[in-house]
Amino acid sequence: MTFRERPRGGYRRAVQFRDLGPLRVESDGVPLRIAGRRLSTLLAVLVAHAGDAVPVDRLVEATWTGSPPVRAEAALDSLLWRLRRILDPDREARGPGEVLRTEPGGYRIVAGDREVDSRAFAAGAAGSASALRAGDPGAALEAADRALERWRGVPFDGIADAPWVASVRHRMDSVRLDVRETRIQALLDLGRPEQAASDVLPLLRDHPFRERLWAQRMLGLYRAGRQADALATFADARALLAAELGVRPGPELTGVHAAVLAQDPVLQGSGAQAVASGGGLAGPVRLPPRVAGCGAATTISRTSTTCWTGSRS
Repeated sequence: MTFRERPRGGYRRAVQFRDLGPLRVESDGVPLRIAGRRLSTLLAVLVAHAGDAVPVDRLVEATWTGSPPVRAEAALDSLLWRLRRILDPDREARGPGEVLRTEPGGYRIVAGDREVDSRAFAAGAAGSASALRAGDPGAALEAADRALERWRGVPFDGIADAPWVASVRHRMDSVRLDVRETRIQALLDLGRPEQAASDVLPLLRDHPFRERLWAQRMLGLYRAGRQADALATFADARALLAAELGVRPGPELTGVHAAVLAQDPVLQGSGAQAVASGGGLAGPVRLPPRVAGCGAATTISRTSTTCWTGSRS
């Protein structure tokens, strides 16, 4: 539980914003009641920009989804007054709030990364990827599992659809996919191929054109002594890509396939060398890291070659 120092000593209540799923707010672990669609939407906008001031006109636009009332600012003031009573019940009359602050031209939720689930989730995902790159799959798996515990469902579930909501959901879905892929690779590196091959199946159902996931399943099956199943997995992926997208598997997937066919001993390793793009494999196999800036939208083989790095040594 996190406490912040008051300017005059002591601590303030620990307020946690749980935005990965239906929006919830907890104070010292106790849920706070946020009643009403407008109030929930207003809070969601502020939480999505926690730490930054949100201008009044943007709050009005987002809260009323493009159809504000005639006296929009007065209506917004009324909602903000209600929100202050919930978030800052101990606020002195006309004094500054500790959680909801008035800023020049707007309002700001005061919260650190650990106090907003989506921020903590993203930090955990980054920590997991960093640990994997550093050659510590155990720490990577632990960080990934800890981050995924925060995921309760669709971010801001129940908030009316709007462009800003869609943007947040897309971004967090991308982070979630990345950390789940990192988790599968950590399982492979830890010598748990059966679990990796099993745990990747729900991901494949949601992202059937994501070639990296097919490659991870093939690698898990092969390391578990199931070469025939690994080859059948490649056949399934190739058929799906041809039927649905009219493309062939890219270098990453075909590289793993060639190694499985040849029963290349390199497939049993877990070192830092990547799958070579085309041709044979060199060094123990780990699926290559993502290039910065490439996200979950990269799914088909023709684009995936620009978003995954491979090397040959």
